[in-house]
Amino acid sequence: MLLFARADRTAVKSGKITVAFRNWETPRVSPGKTYRSHDLGLVFIERAERIPISAISERDAHAAGARSLKSLLNAYMRRHPDCNPRTDQCVRIEFRYLGNDEAESRRANEIRLSQDELEEIGQQVQAIDERAKGNGNALEVLGILARREWSTSRELADGVMMNTDQIKRRMALLKREALVESSSQQGYRLTPRGMRFYTYIVTGR
Repeated sequence: MLLFARADRTAVKSGKITVAFRNWETPRVSPGKTYRSHDLGLVFIERAERIPISAISERDAHAAGARSLKSLLNAYMRRHPDCNPRTDQCVRIEFRYLGNDEAESRRANEIRLSQDELEEIGQQVQAIDERAKGNGNALEVLGILARREWSTSRELADGVMMNTDQIKRRMALLKREALVESSSQQGYRLTPRGMRFYTYIVTGR
């Protein structure tokens, strides 16, 4: 189970918080798996690794919901006063909020693709970039979608070097490969196949 402070739960649900740090000796969650968070719902783990506390970046701090790296470290040390931020390590977790429905967990976990199938998808994604002939690339777009429940074309365009028309053309090609799906009201999100492929890209498995 992965727990979050009550004050952070709204930001986790909205996708504003996608990184967490824990004072664990070893990771207690595994990449590619879904866990229930008490009073919150389901979270899909993209990456979990031990890193030096001193390696936490300003970008990580913002992704964890802190105003700055200094405020994140101050809060961490209040919770764990025996830690030495210069020499000790922590567990850095990247995750994606899935929602409250157990069906969302099955969507993320039931897809089974062979190594050959994953490599073939990788070739298809590369071909999509070659056909689209625009700035940015499909993996950047998939990465944004993996960190949010839904994203509009404007939100995606703001995250990569593309305009909304370029995003829509890229999305049309990714939909043909069954990597993303769309909703007229909510925008785009990864399909189970898309999430499995992106997990493979991030973790190598």
